[in-house]
Amino acid sequence: DRLKIRQAIKNLLLNAMEALGPRGGIITVAIESHDEHHRLTVSDTGPGFSPEQLESLLDSPVSTREGGSGLGLFITRHIAELHHGLLSLSNGETGGGEVTMSWSEV
Repeated sequence: DRLKIRQAIKNLLLNAMEALGPRGGIITVAIESHDEHHRLTVSDTGPGFSPEQLESLLDSPVSTREGGSGLGLFITRHIAELHHGLLSLSNGETGGGEVTMSWSEV
């Protein structure tokens, strides 16, 4: 479902923009495709994820910002799983957050 994949990518980009905050920063997007298998990685130069966030952000709708619903990553994980993929969070080697979504068209 291309619309759902598009929504998931939009969610990841919006989260990265919000992580940067008003001071700005850099967002890097990388995509790999092999046959019907795809992997998208969105990295930012924001503060990254705390150990607690790495453990809990994908399990239930939890927001790290005031007024947020926490649904963005939760829904994105669900979309990835519906497309035989997964969503993972990590911190980049030089700081900042990194979110990787994989999915398949088969």
